[in-house]
Amino acid sequence: MQSLPAAILMLLVAGYCAARLLLSRLTGSTTDHFSDLSHLAMAVAMAGMLAPQLALPVPAMSWGAVFLFLLVASTAAVVRPRWSSRKGSAAVHVQHVVGNAAMLVMVTAAGAGDMGMSMAGPPMDDAMTPTPLGGNGLVLLLLEEVLAVTLVLVAARAGASVVAGSHRFREAAAGRGWVAATLSPLWPSCCEAAMTTVMAAALFAAIF
Repeated sequence: MQSLPAAILMLLVAGYCAARLLLSRLTGSTTDHFSDLSHLAMAVAMAGMLAPQLALPVPAMSWGAVFLFLLVASTAAVVRPRWSSRKGSAAVHVQHVVGNAAMLVMVTAAGAGDMGMSMAGPPMDDAMTPTPLGGNGLVLLLLEEVLAVTLVLVAARAGASVVAGSHRFREAAAGRGWVAATLSPLWPSCCEAAMTTVMAAALFAAIF
């Protein structure tokens, strides 16, 4: 799956996450830095897979190491919350586990040339769909299917959070200033909904 509009959307998400990290640091505001870093990495990597001309010159193996670390850290926050200083509900941590797992699968497959995507360089000539007897193999194919379905559920939950949070955002932003409005939890939910929707579409495109 290659889509320049979707890649541009991912870059906008990445830009917001980077600005959020910088703004929270400059103002001393309390935000979930791990979540912002995770979203930033996901968005940049997805943009490179969706539009190779926008990809950073980073090997797929390096991206794989990044998402493996993020996956382990997210899983630790779910399994042993006391090991992590991160705040947030268990559902949010699970969303990060699913997202990082999906990205790990996709960058691994992209590096192997099994998803018709490229982390860098020109687009692949043939978009190969993985099959149970070749390509990614049966295990990876099943994993992609499970992750794709799970991402749809995560995207739906994130979308519901956006709808619910929009009402609270309008009430809270009125007297709290532009910094508080910019760092509102509403925007990470929007980013989550956008990224998981694009990830699910990419996985389904690779499977079918």
